[in-house]
Amino acid sequence: METAPPTGPTNASKPGIDTLKQLKQAEVDGESSLKALLAEGEKGIAQLRAEAEAAVHAARIEVDRIRERALQDSRARAEAEAAAILAQGELAAKVITSTAAKDLTKLRDRLLDVVAGEFRKNGSRPEA
Repeated sequence: METAPPTGPTNASKPGIDTLKQLKQAEVDGESSLKALLAEGEKGIAQLRAEAEAAVHAARIEVDRIRERALQDSRARAEAEAAAILAQGELAAKVITSTAAKDLTKLRDRLLDVVAGEFRKNGSRPEA
């Protein structure tokens, strides 16, 4: 007796479908993993960007603080130097003034001696 060939799916075609299903599932799983990795990478980049911006902001604040301190120090040094120069100038002016006053006093006295000499009885005049 001869048997008729089976009309439904055969055992040989069933492993092919299972393999296709496995491949499709692997593709879906791979896409899922890829999307998760991309999302994780984007999250990491965003975090690094935020950290970099925070570091730049902190560095700017520190630079501003250092610059302000340097300006204050420079002003203080300049004011101290200006005060020292002014003090030296005032001292020099006092020395010049006192020396000039002494010289003027001497000149006045000599001039008065000359003029007074004109009125002396003996008529002798001191030399100017």
